[in-house]
Amino acid sequence: MPAMPRAPCYACLYQEMGEELEDCQRNGVLAPLTGVIGSLMAVEALKLLTGVGRPLTGSLVRYDALTGETRNTHVRRDPACPVCGRP
Repeated sequence: MPAMPRAPCYACLYQEMGEELEDCQRNGVLAPLTGVIGSLMAVEALKLLTGVGRPLTGSLVRYDALTGETRNTHVRRDPACPVCGRP
């Protein structure tokens, strides 16, 4: 299996918000949505473990539960990120 490139982390995406990030405890969660996202994550894990398909590493996948549509956006790793930017 080929080596995985270092992917961006959550802090790379939302670094400017710091501690002000909204969370599920305050905003709530649509319960069935956790199953949908969990299934998508399981598929990605299997792709990484088996080397089959093209993993979405470096992509932000947004799922709109009202329309059933997904959108992918490429996210670049921040070399100065305090979480993943260090070697």
